Amino acid sequence: MAKWTESAKAEWKAYGQRLRNQLNGSEADSAEVEEDIKRHVDEEIHATGLTVVDAEQLRSILTRIGELETPQETESGNSAKTSGPSNKTQKSETFAQFRFGLLVLTSVVWPLIVLVIEVVTRMCTALVFDPMPSIWHAFVLFGIPAGNLLALLRLKNTSAAQPHWVSLLVSFNVGVSLVYTLFFIPLLPIGVLGIVIWGFGLLPLAPLAACLSGFVIWSKCSDRFESSKLKYRLFWLGFTGAIAFLLVLEAPNFLTRTGLRWADSEETVTRARGISWLRSFGNEGTILKACYERPRRVFDVSSWLTDSSDAVTQDDARKIFYQVTGQPFNSLQPPRMYTREGRWNMLDEEFTWEFDTALGSASVAGRVRGLRMISSRMDSRIETASALAYTEWTMEFENQASMAREARTQIKLPAGGVVSRLTLWVDGEEREAAFASRAQTRKAYQKIAVERRRDPVLVTTSGPDQVLVQCFPVPADGGKMKIRFGITSPLDMLDLKNGRVRLPAMVERNFNLKDGLKHSVWLESRSELEGDESFFRQGSLKGGDFTLQGKLLDDELLAVESSIQVIRPEPVTQVWTEALEKDHVVIQRLIEQQAQSLESTVVVIDASVSMAPYFDEIHGSLMTLESLSQVRVVVASDLPAFQDESGDPVVFNLNEAAEQLSITQPVGGQDNLVALATAWDVAGEIGASTIWWIHGPQPTLLEDMAPILQRMERSRGDVQLISYAMANGPNRIMEAFDGLHASVVPKYAKLGATMKEWMDAHAAGQKNYEFERSQQKTAPSLALSEENKVSRHIERLWAAQEVDALRVSKRVS
Repeated sequence: MAKWTESAKAEWKAYGQRLRNQLNGSEADSAEVEEDIKRHVDEEIHATGLTVVDAEQLRSILTRIGELETPQETESGNSAKTSGPSNKTQKSETFAQFRFGLLVLTSVVWPLIVLVIEVVTRMCTALVFDPMPSIWHAFVLFGIPAGNLLALLRLKNTSAAQPHWVSLLVSFNVGVSLVYTLFFIPLLPIGVLGIVIWGFGLLPLAPLAACLSGFVIWSKCSDRFESSKLKYRLFWLGFTGAIAFLLVLEAPNFLTRTGLRWADSEETVTRARGISWLRSFGNEGTILKACYERPRRVFDVSSWLTDSSDAVTQDDARKIFYQVTGQPFNSLQPPRMYTREGRWNMLDEEFTWEFDTALGSASVAGRVRGLRMISSRMDSRIETASALAYTEWTMEFENQASMAREARTQIKLPAGGVVSRLTLWVDGEEREAAFASRAQTRKAYQKIAVERRRDPVLVTTSGPDQVLVQCFPVPADGGKMKIRFGITSPLDMLDLKNGRVRLPAMVERNFNLKDGLKHSVWLESRSELEGDESFFRQGSLKGGDFTLQGKLLDDELLAVESSIQVIRPEPVTQVWTEALEKDHVVIQRLIEQQAQSLESTVVVIDASVSMAPYFDEIHGSLMTLESLSQVRVVVASDLPAFQDESGDPVVFNLNEAAEQLSITQPVGGQDNLVALATAWDVAGEIGASTIWWIHGPQPTLLEDMAPILQRMERSRGDVQLISYAMANGPNRIMEAFDGLHASVVPKYAKLGATMKEWMDAHAAGQKNYEFERSQQKTAPSLALSEENKVSRHIERLWAAQEVDALRVSKRVS
């Protein structure tokens, strides 16, 4: 026999009272009629096989047997009294169908439409926060309409008993809906207004609708339970389970947001704790998102659980990202926050991080969506007599975004190289650029590009042997822009007949590369050229020129194997060209210099995680310095082994440093400025004239540059900084050393071979070769031979040399 729930008993009691009120004053016996209907109800329950009867099922049975007939209809015949529904019954069934349809709309259709719109457009992500930052969030949210639909179908089939898991599922969905309703509370007034104006206001109201309708569904499901205690126990179990599950999903992001705030603290101890916390528990994706967020602008649910009004700024987040991961933030693909195209087109310019805040500035900044390099070619001519190379690099960009973009990249030049030509294609016509001071050209560029939105390109120096190239606007919606710049660079002469040179390369950029893009390289010369066979293919031309051809990936341009060897047939030591100034010539001599012996040096080693693959190589390379009388080593690291009690860097001798490096695992991105300043002080103490800085990328300045700049300027060239980059990337510290006594060692070989070559070059009696360039007034006494007249590229190198000398002497900025 079927068991009746408390709600079903209460429903039958209420029905009996209504029936007696109807029959009051009639000749019908109310007890007999009630007993007769009870018999029909029991037969119906038995026929459907129900074991438990709740109030909803009872009302459905009574509707089918015509329980709302009037007493007069009941008296009209024994079987006629249940033969068909009355007008009230029809109205009741219609209303029940309407209620069921409304539940389907608000708990299934509406939420499902909103979720599909979000997946396709990422509208909420673009404007407020990302409701689905992971696949698990998406699974939970799409489970709301799916679970509600399942529960409604089971309710529709009144012959099926409701298992406990259905109530748990619905209450879980109610919990999820309520949490997201709270997130959308600030938008609810806008949503109500948006219904009237655009219709989009229905979107932020969807969680509230799903929450309320889900509660109704839960109530109907739980009415079929015998025990009200079980009913509420299951509800709280599912509800709290939903909140706990969301908290677990958000735990990595929440812990990361907390660590970001600690790492951004003004207190040194708190800041160090935050960096350590993020290295252990931080989510790299969340930190990367913070690098692109604007103030008071957040993109995931975890930020709502913390104080988003005090969000970490972009610049601070970028510093923290480097300290935690050891990588420049813009070396990675930007976070995919919006649609596959990277934006919600309707609000692209006004509301998304796609707006380029660094437009026209001297910073490469973050990568922008839609902008990419689609072609790249290098054409290089090596002039044997002049012992120089002239390389033209042609780049073409394409912009698939809906707004114009600026392309920016930092170019590492061959050692001693200068940009001597710059052209831009405007309406298919190649136009030459003008040269001026850095301040003047940038002012003109900003006026033409940013204000007038015409077609300029700008190249400025950005540290030793490095320039910043930027062009704007790359037209929107598939527009293209093409530029070309020429680089004049001297050969690095090993002796009078053998030289070498490297190709230029990008070390930082704000655009992506077309899939599979390779740089097409062509080198030619009257001299024999040699290059790594895995990178270049040798050839020759009918005129007698030798060639090297290759297609190199972006990283391969910076590899040791991309070096070019040049073999000069004649050991020419003096060449000349006519100068731009009338009646003057520029003379270049290749002169022999006696090496200055070394007694001591200081080595600074960057212990950032980017250096991890090279620590064994560094350990072995240090031993090439053991013949020096004094070698001191300073390791840039925040690990306890490399800091004293006051937090200052520990100074090691060669053996101590080698021992520590052999047992050290590099972590995060380290501050090298304090270590460099310490090295400068140590160099003064031991009389060292050189500081070797072995490092990885330095994408951000973590400390004030003033102390180290003061030491460099006041040393007046007595101490030279030699920079050797083990890992490629931007270097903000070297950018600040532009015009000071600092040089970059080209990567012709691995570190050990480079250090050995440096030691050999300073051995007693060693002969080295250097270029000497001067401008002189034309005179017969110069005895210039027409055979040694060369192109005017040597004049460009002479001009660059003069400018550098003036900058060092502080006569120009």
